[in-house]
Amino acid sequence: SNSLMGKSVERSEDQKQSSLRWRCVGLVAFPFVLLCLVMLKNAISPHVYQMNPEACSKATHLDFFEVTEERLNTMKKFIQLQTISWNQHSGSYPELLQLHSAIREAFPLIHSESSPLFLTVVANYSLLYEWKGADESLSPGMMCAHLDVVPIANEAAWDTDPFSGVHDDEFIYGRGTLDDKTRLFSQLEVVEHLLRTKGMDHQPKRTLYYAFGHDEEVAGVDGATAIKDHLQARGIMLEFVIDEGTPIYTKMTGVDGPVALVSTSEKGYMNVEFSVTLDAAGAGHSSRPPKEQAIPIVSQAAQRLNENPHPAKLVESVSDMLSHAASEMSFPFRVIFTNMWLTAPLLLRILGSTPETSAMVRTTTAITLINSGVKHNVLPAHASFVVNHRIIPGETCAEVLRHDLRVIDDPRIKATVLSCQEPVEASSCESLAFKSIERSVRQIWPDVPVIPSLMIAGTDTKRYQSIAKNMYRFNPVILSPRDIARFHGPNERIAISAFEKTLNFYFHLHDNLEHFDPTSFPHHPQQQKQQL
Repeated sequence: SNSLMGKSVERSEDQKQSSLRWRCVGLVAFPFVLLCLVMLKNAISPHVYQMNPEACSKATHLDFFEVTEERLNTMKKFIQLQTISWNQHSGSYPELLQLHSAIREAFPLIHSESSPLFLTVVANYSLLYEWKGADESLSPGMMCAHLDVVPIANEAAWDTDPFSGVHDDEFIYGRGTLDDKTRLFSQLEVVEHLLRTKGMDHQPKRTLYYAFGHDEEVAGVDGATAIKDHLQARGIMLEFVIDEGTPIYTKMTGVDGPVALVSTSEKGYMNVEFSVTLDAAGAGHSSRPPKEQAIPIVSQAAQRLNENPHPAKLVESVSDMLSHAASEMSFPFRVIFTNMWLTAPLLLRILGSTPETSAMVRTTTAITLINSGVKHNVLPAHASFVVNHRIIPGETCAEVLRHDLRVIDDPRIKATVLSCQEPVEASSCESLAFKSIERSVRQIWPDVPVIPSLMIAGTDTKRYQSIAKNMYRFNPVILSPRDIARFHGPNERIAISAFEKTLNFYFHLHDNLEHFDPTSFPHHPQQQKQQL
């Protein structure tokens, strides 16, 4: 009996230990299961940010813009004018004046004596139109384009004359079709149409400016800067600026179909020269090379910068982009993108894996110039290289430079900042301008989601940040990765159907800026809950 009692006690102890183990497993597993359920719920029912207005079509809209032969011929004239910006303070100035004349000829109502628009020629070649609004209590808005284009680097790579402006049944060809004369033409054509159909006494609700800089391709140091100074001197504070920018892109990770990327912020840039200068012992005849040489010193510094990129981070505009994109993604990506509070480190690894997406999450480092030596058998005493940084919002030029010097870690290297432009912080996704852009996109491309983004290149908007509350950058054209290469590259072209959609986009943008109530469709879930 004692043996049986002993076995019974052992079984009881085993049961207690087993029960305790299962309780421990339950305590550990419950938070994990709960976490998985929360993530699954977020992925199954993500917040949908898109609005669904009535689509624009030839059949339903009397104001539908068709591409006529007259419009094609005007675009051809614009493209044939070689308004090239060669360098800062160096452009094709006679051609810019000819473009001014072509604009006056193409849009006679805008330039007539009875026109309600007032034109100021700024810095000799940039154009600023002012259209007085009916409600002076509203802050004005501004739409932008630029008159200049980049040079032709390799004319032999073109299938047509780069400045012919010719078209076939499908495309218009030539430098400026994508960047930026289609947008220039479309904005002016819409204004001309409104004056023709609504009368010369028609006024928009708020004052609108149209700013067409003449040197955007070389950073807008003369054109956009002078326009900003002109407006600032008059005490003008803009509610919004809408300029060129990111397109409707056909390739976004996890999304099946094109997405309209509206850039709410813009990276800054900094060019830094790193150099070393040795004394006489480090130079001389190559037959007696010393241990310390200028070229190896700067080469090592450049290699260190290349191997130690700036840290990745999710800035506001990129977080907005991922939040808006989540509902449009396939399920595995949706799990990651709807739970950024947990998956941010994984997201940064994913986004940092390719050059295209890495540029969205970090300050980039590009070694663009290296200079040293005068002869094959002479050791140079001086060597240098130039780094071009594109700076992510939230960082400063000074912080970037400190990172560089810490990575190089060589007191022999001297750093000289050649130029610097701080990044532009994110504008609101809840503003009238953003939602008007979104609504206009959905009217022209009903199945295309609109997603805020980060502009990794540069635009004239950076010149206006001191006088603008919100700034947005968008190119209303569907582009594939292959099409993106046509910007500043050979065989630049725009589809005639895309030209037509651009015209209609700007017409609807004008209409939505006039009549759309942005509070009727809040983007962020917490704002929806507050209104409900």
